[in-house]
Parts: sequence; C-alpha cells; structure tokens
Amino acid sequence: MKAITQTPLDTIRQQEEAIKAKDAQLQSLGFSLAEEKIKSAQKDMMIQSIGQQMTQLKIDVAELKGVGA
Repeated sequence: MKAITQTPLDTIRQQEEAIKAKDAQLQSLGFSLAEEKIKSAQKDMMIQSIGQQMTQLKIDVAELKGVGA
C-alpha cells in the first residue's frame, strides 16, 4: 500500500498563488507581444508606402527630364 503524503494547506495555497501570478504575467506578455506585432506590421506598411511614393517620384522626375530635353 502506498503512503499518503500530506501537503500543508499553506503550501498548496502558495503554489496556487504562484501559478496565478505566472498566468497573469504570461497573459501580460502575450498582450505586449501582440501589440509589438501590430506595430511591426504597421511599420512595414509605411515602409512599403514610402517605397511606392519614391518610385513614383523617380518616374515623375524622369518624365520631367524627358520633357525638358
């Protein structure tokens, strides 16, 4: 027959509180990660838009040079 190990109630409560604290911390980190991913996607979209604008400006400049020649 196995011996039954008894854990004091205080110890169990401390373990539960530690688990709850870790869960809250992980949830907070998850939200922070999601925010950073959104910021990164927005930054990438801005970079792409600026690249398109630069390309259009280069085309416009080339056309102006062709007209003036």
